[in-house]
Amino acid sequence: MRVFALLLLILVYCTSCCKEKLNKTLNFGSFELTVPQNWNYEELEGDDTFFGKIKACDDELFFDYGWGYNFENITDLSEDEGTISFEALIIDGASAKIIKETHGSKVRYSLFVTKKNVGQNWIYGFDLKNEDLAREVFLTHKFKNP
Repeated sequence: MRVFALLLLILVYCTSCCKEKLNKTLNFGSFELTVPQNWNYEELEGDDTFFGKIKACDDELFFDYGWGYNFENITDLSEDEGTISFEALIIDGASAKIIKETHGSKVRYSLFVTKKNVGQNWIYGFDLKNEDLAREVFLTHKFKNP
């Protein structure tokens, strides 16, 4: 009976935490993301960029917003021997690349997005348990015009 109760608890947790709808907009001034209700923002200290963390149930996404510090030019981002998956796309009118790659002993899942004269952002997480949800969040990225 205890095993059944534990399995039921895990199922309820995963259903409520990991399968949530994107219904909360986080406004960072220069850009915004839409995330599940139970995700929270935590400001981190960056050197010359706006740096922060978004905490989910089992995952953390970091962002690093600024010009030229994260990546020089989005066209320079390409596949290499550590690349697991690579996708070039347009998100809300901005050039973007979603890259999954090995990073040391971890797997990093990243969104690189840039819009001329507006901004540049790098959002990433390591060893994500729910990459599909992270991708959904990536696709909600919107730069706010200055």
